[in-house]
Amino acid sequence: MTLLAYHSGGLKQLSREPTADALSKTTQLRPKGTLTKANYGRLLQHTQALILGGTVRRITKAVLGGLAGSALVLGGTQAASAALEAKFWFRDGLTDLVPTAPGPFDSATAKTTITERTKKTTFRLHVRGIDPSVAGNAFAAHLHVGPCGNTGGHYKDDPLGPADRENEVWFDLVPDEEGVARDDSSVSFVPVDGDPAYVRGEMSIVIHALPNDTTVSPNPKQACFPLSVPQWIPAATE
Repeated sequence: MTLLAYHSGGLKQLSREPTADALSKTTQLRPKGTLTKANYGRLLQHTQALILGGTVRRITKAVLGGLAGSALVLGGTQAASAALEAKFWFRDGLTDLVPTAPGPFDSATAKTTITERTKKTTFRLHVRGIDPSVAGNAFAAHLHVGPCGNTGGHYKDDPLGPADRENEVWFDLVPDEEGVARDDSSVSFVPVDGDPAYVRGEMSIVIHALPNDTTVSPNPKQACFPLSVPQWIPAATE
């Protein structure tokens, strides 16, 4: 899985120190259409950190300054904004939650972008590799507590509140003939992963077998996208 955390104040380190092997490799920075290579072994002083494929890699502040706020990795750019608190990119394959039977998401992969602002979070889910035979069919997807290996129920901002689009994170995925489905979901809260029944900092987006307007309850789980979200672990209180 690829994860990059970008903050308006710089890039945030969320993982372990870089290995010697990682430091010997090169990365590519893409400032406004150009392509620049940076060698990690030469860029060790005055650094900011980013995560790529689970390994922390370091880029100097001087190099970052030359990018004029452009985001790194995945060929994308993201200008710093006073309103933008954090943005996270994830890429991974989907976990099959029904391994004993074939399903339309068995070969699918996905990427998710999570943008956090004060009291607001926007999720962008993009799935490809879906079986084209289900083109035009709607599939519900939701943010769940727990990792893909042990998914719980829907995440609720108010644990005692209703199961709806305001209190949870919902997606409506409708694959096209190319096997691609996209949807965005914006909510007026930033999730907090404080459920002691599950590993904190590990959540998931679960794709269900039926659409959101189904009367079938529970809606069968079909596939899962993992989210490593340590930033949602609540601060310890004394």
